[in-house]
Amino acid sequence: MSKRYNLSLIKSNFCYTFTEIAKLFHLDISSPQRWYKQGLKVLDEHQRPYLVLGTDLISFLKKQKAQRKITLSEGEFMCTHCRKARRSKNDEILIVMSNVEFSAGNRKADIVGVCETGGSRLRLFSSERKIKEMLNKGQILLPQGERLIWSATKPVNAWFRRIEL
Repeated sequence: MSKRYNLSLIKSNFCYTFTEIAKLFHLDISSPQRWYKQGLKVLDEHQRPYLVLGTDLISFLKKQKAQRKITLSEGEFMCTHCRKARRSKNDEILIVMSNVEFSAGNRKADIVGVCETGGSRLRLFSSERKIKEMLNKGQILLPQGERLIWSATKPVNAWFRRIEL
């Protein structure tokens, strides 16, 4: 099931039972029970059914979301197979330009690579503007004698290799 919960459904000054929490997020009753074992605060541990204050539920779910978040450093992708930040194999990436425009003159771009450990496909969504900035900063280097041709009508596919200076 999805781990993204709509926190605006929770009333902060309202008390919820585990059954009500499960119904609120369309979950099985075992999910709030598991959250309790993971540290979800209840009002009184000696009284059944357990009651959870809305503010405690909101803070617990925000904490869970922050723990799952993975920050990427420069040149890293999020590998969905490993669930870790990974670099592309041999630092080779493929930039795929799309015809979808974010704003005037700024198209969508996908940066695609291959996981260095598992071999699964890596993808990072970007924009034409960010790709140009990366080229200007030297974060992406083209092989000598080659250049990236920006086309207004056709998607552009180009392989790049990162070269450490």
